[in-house]
Amino acid sequence: MESTVPDDAETAAAAMLAASGLSPGPDEAVMMCAGYPAFRAAIDALYDVTAARYADPALRFRAADTGHADWAP
Repeated sequence: MESTVPDDAETAAAAMLAASGLSPGPDEAVMMCAGYPAFRAAIDALYDVTAARYADPALRFRAADTGHADWAP
């Protein structure tokens, strides 16, 4: 999957902050730039599992498939 986000952590973090309208302090911006590569890798890993492409995302409960319980005394 191609990423439209720049590879440079500082450029990417600055672009995302500008788009969001947030203005963190200098120390927060440094922390965001430092954590961006790990964050980007985790997001890319979500889309990198080709076997999960057709997997059912959740268990299903179908009331019609169950038997009827009579709760009357």
